[in-house]
Amino acid sequence: MRFQTVILAASAVFAACAAPVATITRFSQDPATRVVTVSYTLSGEDAIVTLGLTANGRTYDDISEIAPAGGAVNRLVAASATATNTITFRPDDRSPAAFQSDSATVNLKLWAVDDPPDYLVVDLGMWKNTDGSSETPDCVRYYTSTNALPMGGLANDMYRTSKLVMRRVPAGEVKWRMGSPSNETSHRTEEATHYVTLSKDFYLGIYPVTIGQMQLATGFTQSWFNPTPDRVTRPAENYSFVDLRGEAGSASWPNGSDPHAVEAGKAIELFRRRTGVYFDLPTEAQWEFACRAGASAMIYSGRSITVENSSDPALDEIARYRFGSDLSVALANVTETTLAKDGGTAKVGSYMPNAWGFYDMIGNVSEWCLDRTPDPCAGMTAEARDPAGSTDESHKNRIVRGGGGWGGWPYNLRCAYRSGQWYKSASKTTGFRLWCPIKVTEP
Repeated sequence: MRFQTVILAASAVFAACAAPVATITRFSQDPATRVVTVSYTLSGEDAIVTLGLTANGRTYDDISEIAPAGGAVNRLVAASATATNTITFRPDDRSPAAFQSDSATVNLKLWAVDDPPDYLVVDLGMWKNTDGSSETPDCVRYYTSTNALPMGGLANDMYRTSKLVMRRVPAGEVKWRMGSPSNETSHRTEEATHYVTLSKDFYLGIYPVTIGQMQLATGFTQSWFNPTPDRVTRPAENYSFVDLRGEAGSASWPNGSDPHAVEAGKAIELFRRRTGVYFDLPTEAQWEFACRAGASAMIYSGRSITVENSSDPALDEIARYRFGSDLSVALANVTETTLAKDGGTAKVGSYMPNAWGFYDMIGNVSEWCLDRTPDPCAGMTAEARDPAGSTDESHKNRIVRGGGGWGGWPYNLRCAYRSGQWYKSASKTTGFRLWCPIKVTEP
């Protein structure tokens, strides 16, 4: 049955403290093409706009869950006293039965810029605004869930190659326990538990940056696993901290007047230049908070690791690692000449995510964090707010997290495991994951 109905009502829903005001000026469907048009004006302040639908007793928070939508939706829209904004979508035979009704209600929702939806998608195949500004980059879209991502959602590999999906981390003013208890198997002294409070929410990539994303955004192709067609969805590795932020970027964190300053021509600066989004690496505390996703167990699935030198069922669910039972070539034996298609790193998102939808936080690749650390790696014991690592510029190691990546031993593949790596060292087991602030163009 085709959707050929007239939508009878529309409403605007606003956040309680938001200043923007929307007025719907048109709401109609063309009977010939079945294209639905919603036009509105936006006054007051700029807002992120999403469109929901209610029909046959079911509510969809984002129209993109059931029909592709275009125009002034899923993006930051500028307030204007005169401009009219338009959203269009066309239901088709793939739309669910809930869409095939005699009436439906659309809900225009406005989100404050500092309280955006949970998911951010950055199109790396587009440049920021043609006028060079980065206040409202054309390549940035917002969605309420991964179910709303167009073109088949996360099953589509474009979200691993040409688009970057980031998830909002609900960290603001949450006091939590970082590290591992002394009775946790393979606990190390530098993992001593201590309480941490992070002052703000932030966005973090749901996957490590891939070879394809790195190549598209920066032109860099130095991964050990070369960017052949079957490998562009694997993590980008073999990049040092200096490759990502530069020598000046290394000096800036955390002591610089702008601690997020990075060197021109380095990977993170190129990601920023291409998109207008203020990318960086996460701090170690931000990384572990996102990795745990509220869990206090050894690994984020809530299970425990029980073996050290062979395949472990708990790890097989969530990680690519040295003894993974899904491998045809044991990673312990991988070399450049014996590497099989399914050896070494895995396509990102191949294993079970944590409760917040982050994949590969353990295994696959270890991930650079901003924090300096002495050698050997030193831990913290005192309660901290927004910890940023050592301020001693003689400490050249940077924290890496993720348990040793695809070569990791089982007992190292824990949420709390931490190690240091020389900032100029590039490793085929170390990659990175991008962070950005909630106001994506501001430090």
